[in-house]
Amino acid sequence: MIEDFDPTNTNYPKRKVAEVFPFELSENLGHTWFFDIDGTITKVQQPPYGDDILLPGVKEMWEQIPKNDMIVIVTA
Repeated sequence: MIEDFDPTNTNYPKRKVAEVFPFELSENLGHTWFFDIDGTITKVQQPPYGDDILLPGVKEMWEQIPKNDMIVIVTA
C-alpha cells in the first residue's frame, strides 16, 4: 500500500502530445492507445486485403506518441 497515494490529486505534470490530440497526457504515467484499422488508420478496403493504404497524417501522429506507450490496433 502506498501511504502517500491520493486518487483525487490531479496535480501531476502534463504535456500536450501534438496538435492532433485535443488533450494533455501525464508525463509520469504510461499510456495505452487503441486504434481501429479500417477507416481510422487505413483506407477502408474490400477483400482480398493486402494493399492497405495508410490515411494521411497517421504516421506523423504515431511519431508524436511517446516511445514507452503501447499502441493496440483493433478491428471488427
